[in-house]
Amino acid sequence: MNGSGRSRGSSRGPILLATILPVLLLAPFLDKAFHIDDPLFVYSAQHLTEHPLDFYGFSINWYTSPMPMHEVNQNPPLLAYYLAPFGLLFGWCEWVVHGALLLPAAAVGLGTWLVARRCCRHPLAATLLVILSPVFLVSGSTVMCDLLMLGFWLWALHLWLLGVERKHWGYFWVSGILIASSALSKYFGVSLIPLLFVYTLVAGRGTRHAVLYLLVPVAILGLYEFATARLYGRGLLWDAVVYARDYQATEGLDYLEKAVTGLTFTGACLAPVALFGMVSWWRWSKWACVGLLGVGVAVLPALSAYAGLWDDPPTPLPWWARIQAGLWGLLGGYLLILALTDLVRRRDAASVVLALWFGGVLFFACFVNHFVNARVILPLAVPGTLLAVRHFEQRVPRGTEGSSLVPRAVFLLAGALALLVSCADARLAGIARHAAEEIGEEGGGGAVWFSGHWGFHYYMAEQGGRPLDLGALALQPGDLCVTPSNNTNRAALQPEMVEERETLQFRSFPCLATMQRPMGAGFYSDVFGPLPFVIGPVPAEMYTVDRVAGPRALRKPGVHPVP
Repeated sequence: MNGSGRSRGSSRGPILLATILPVLLLAPFLDKAFHIDDPLFVYSAQHLTEHPLDFYGFSINWYTSPMPMHEVNQNPPLLAYYLAPFGLLFGWCEWVVHGALLLPAAAVGLGTWLVARRCCRHPLAATLLVILSPVFLVSGSTVMCDLLMLGFWLWALHLWLLGVERKHWGYFWVSGILIASSALSKYFGVSLIPLLFVYTLVAGRGTRHAVLYLLVPVAILGLYEFATARLYGRGLLWDAVVYARDYQATEGLDYLEKAVTGLTFTGACLAPVALFGMVSWWRWSKWACVGLLGVGVAVLPALSAYAGLWDDPPTPLPWWARIQAGLWGLLGGYLLILALTDLVRRRDAASVVLALWFGGVLFFACFVNHFVNARVILPLAVPGTLLAVRHFEQRVPRGTEGSSLVPRAVFLLAGALALLVSCADARLAGIARHAAEEIGEEGGGGAVWFSGHWGFHYYMAEQGGRPLDLGALALQPGDLCVTPSNNTNRAALQPEMVEERETLQFRSFPCLATMQRPMGAGFYSDVFGPLPFVIGPVPAEMYTVDRVAGPRALRKPGVHPVP
């Protein structure tokens, strides 16, 4: 990160493309239904419009009984503060909320280019690979805090590097504020503090005392912890740490399975990035590259089956999903090896930062966060891409980089895969919205109750539905109770409580799933599966609609959680 990779001549075109391309790619998803945890951030932003100093001062039934929002949403409130003015001025429809997040997406694109030009000769290629990765495009089409966190992260890193280069303390002040903003968007942003601490000590150049400016974000986060302790009885930053620790203590932690799952998520979410790094291998030995990929699709699935990975009942991983897991796991392992070899070969400040950045995020995703998901993998996109591009530049002679069709094919593959995964995820979100609207129209005069949450919660509430409270059931004869098949925190009525049952089916995206337990797809949580997405036949989305039986059946109500 010494500036040697800066582009020569005019950089106006690359800057414009890096800024505009994320907006153009995300524009088709402006009407995407709120999905997974999107409603938590929307509800928080709506609450802020009336109570701006008490961001989590309300309750929500997200886990089958009402709980304070600060216990449900284990994320800081900066995204809600960002969204609140847009919703207040223009309303809370999907295109307004998604449209507000196009600015952070553009900031990530430009921030990636600014950081990349310090590390490699082809910063635009690196930026395009980040933007065209599945994890970026899907994360950018949600209303969660990951993209905002990454945008602040990249600009904080860029300004800190400028401060080291120019020995100008103003950059460090602004960078410190942006570091705190990143952490107040998502707590993982705190990890930028030790990363920049190490970089500053390694880079030297008479600016080692600049590490004192890292006290700026430490002080801001300390004030946040103090303020939330006064508001909610405990500091929310530490509370998030305790939440992850308690979750792992309750569910148990299989280190081998988590490590392999982390690699499969990394390889799948950054598949085009890893393939781009392998382009130099292809030029060197096509058969060696093909053989290596063959190991992934043949040997690794067999080893995972032998080790008993992903065989938990009732949904062991299908064989065709294991093959994909083997390929993605190989690509994820390859990126990890790139980080280590780049550090050994170069031994400069950039290689140290990239290795710590990549390894730190991967370790956090596997062993610190309460579960592995693609959202946690998102910060890997930038260092993973830079490592792949640096490796490509090192092995391919200067001036011949564009002479092969293989790199261009990788970019086409990247765009196709990212759009395919994004469309599949948008289809899944849209089904929940459509199902809620259809069920709401058929209420038949009685109350409509539902279990399951995510975006389905938001749209059922818009239709007048009420979430089941297992601690205080208020079912009446003739009420409807809706249970989605593909969701979390569900509850089901016992047969004796049901007078009439109907199952609604909705056609899924035909060939790829992002959240489907039988397929092993768990983009937002590896509880659903060890892969972020799976290519294969996708079962229909089903919603069970029960009409509650007469008073006699309600004397001993039988409602039980569904795993």
